[in-house]
Amino acid sequence: MLGIITWQYRRQLKRIRQNSAEQKAMRQAMMALLRDRFFEGYRRYMRQGFYPIPDRQVMQDIYDQYHALGGNGVITHLMEE
Repeated sequence: MLGIITWQYRRQLKRIRQNSAEQKAMRQAMMALLRDRFFEGYRRYMRQGFYPIPDRQVMQDIYDQYHALGGNGVITHLMEE
């Protein structure tokens, strides 16, 4: 009986670790996409010389979600410009 419980515990633990690794990879991929989208918008607006108000909200949303996922201060610096 104890052997079955131990086997089941190890099996669940392996599944939890696998899910955790997948979630970490998905979070990192999402952060990379958000960062890329932010930089693309930043470059475009700097070339244009203006920043339309509706696009500001989009960039703010990207910024907020990037930081909610644990993003660093590089985008914060650009957002302040």
